[in-house]
Amino acid sequence: MAPPALSPTLAFLYSVPTPPNTVISNIRGNTSDDEKLMAVKGFWHFASAEESFCIDIGQRIRMVELNIDDCIGQCIVVHEVEVTRDMCNYWGVLHGTCSAYIADACCASSLYILGARLGIDARGMTRSMELVWSNPAPLFYRGTLLQIISTAKIDENTRSSGCEMKDKKSGKMCATSTQSLGPMKRLVKLGCEIFWRFSPATYAFLD
Repeated sequence: MAPPALSPTLAFLYSVPTPPNTVISNIRGNTSDDEKLMAVKGFWHFASAEESFCIDIGQRIRMVELNIDDCIGQCIVVHEVEVTRDMCNYWGVLHGTCSAYIADACCASSLYILGARLGIDARGMTRSMELVWSNPAPLFYRGTLLQIISTAKIDENTRSSGCEMKDKKSGKMCATSTQSLGPMKRLVKLGCEIFWRFSPATYAFLD
């Protein structure tokens, strides 16, 4: 049960089931265990919910660190995922569209976490995304352990996020992403009503 007087974002996150095999003590950072749990639950719901796009990949992405700087209104979240064959193109490296999916999910995660801390509604839809690939993330034998460092900042006029994807072992940059988000308008809510009928919790989150 969600405690009273919560923001819509927090009330929703309290209602989401805890993902399996969640060990909050393994997540580093300066935030409380409660905030880390809310962050994990939110990411799991949007990236790994039943019938979601790329659910099999979303379920493998793990949050390993969560930090919030209240002085400048900034959130930094670190996720990790191993590059497996089903994430790769013909040449055995991380597919560009898969990296775009990972970037979008991780960047959005950092925004709603920061919004929950600030007591504002940071929900929204991606309006634009710029993704720059620097180096391939190869499969090799066991695959590359990809580290995704997402940064979100919210002020009076904008909500922005970006991420860096690195090969954790070598530190080599694989890709960078910047995104801008806008609020979800009624048209998006109507679309969710039509296409997300299987998930009443998601639709309720838009109210």
